[in-house]
Amino acid sequence: MNLSLIEIRSYCDEFKYTGLVPQPYIAKYFNRGLLRKFLKCLGIYYSTIYFLKDDYNKYLGGVVLRKKPNFIRFSFTWWIYNVYMREEFRGKGFGEALLIKTYEILLKKDIKRVFLKADKLNKVAIKLYTKLGFIKYKENNYDIVMVKELIHH
Repeated sequence: MNLSLIEIRSYCDEFKYTGLVPQPYIAKYFNRGLLRKFLKCLGIYYSTIYFLKDDYNKYLGGVVLRKKPNFIRFSFTWWIYNVYMREEFRGKGFGEALLIKTYEILLKKDIKRVFLKADKLNKVAIKLYTKLGFIKYKENNYDIVMVKELIHH
């Protein structure tokens, strides 16, 4: 099976049709004109979204990349947010494929490091991130921040 990443910039329309946002949310927010506000609350309105699709144009999952300013160092940091895989595709290697394809995008942008935050109780996600080379950067009572140094060949 061939997998591809699709870059999305018109968030509202794409989320409406991919099936990645549960339909009750679509009905509640889109029909009242509040979907844009809902997406902003999720932290994805000003970010770039990539959807993982298969040969049959079925959306398997998605990831959000965000470039955040670091005012202390006068630079930017890149973050992976909202890694999501549809339930029927979890545990089958598609999440790993999604993240590897995300790294390829970051490498093309000449990014040297990427961060992500995970819920400390989400042991499955933390295990996957560790397997893919993320290491613990810092943590609090609820979350763990992980970082991965990207290797350019």
